[in-house]
Amino acid sequence: MSERIRPGGYDVKLPFVLRDGSMDDWYVLQDHRWQYVSDACVEGDAEEWRQIATALIEGTSISFKRCAAVRKDEEWSQIVYEFYSPRNSQGKSARLVGRDQHIALAQQILALLDPFKAPLT
Repeated sequence: MSERIRPGGYDVKLPFVLRDGSMDDWYVLQDHRWQYVSDACVEGDAEEWRQIATALIEGTSISFKRCAAVRKDEEWSQIVYEFYSPRNSQGKSARLVGRDQHIALAQQILALLDPFKAPLT
């Protein structure tokens, strides 16, 4: 089972989403079973995740101490993003393939962090 997000009015399945962490202003990427998506916890504060959402929308890479979204152009000429913890990961990363998934995750991040702002279109 995966989370469903509706960017641009249609459903996109996401293998993982951002969820509230165990501390105030702390968020974690987790799959639908609430498990880590990498070999380490991909986590950060709200401002870091807002910047990651912006990077996903703009198509750029960004990295912080415990969360990173790195753009790679590789699969069938599609944009691939890898998510991992620069501090703790040992090589395993979570991946999103295709712009629809990147935008859907960015929308989900921004909706979680700023629920009263207008959604992206």
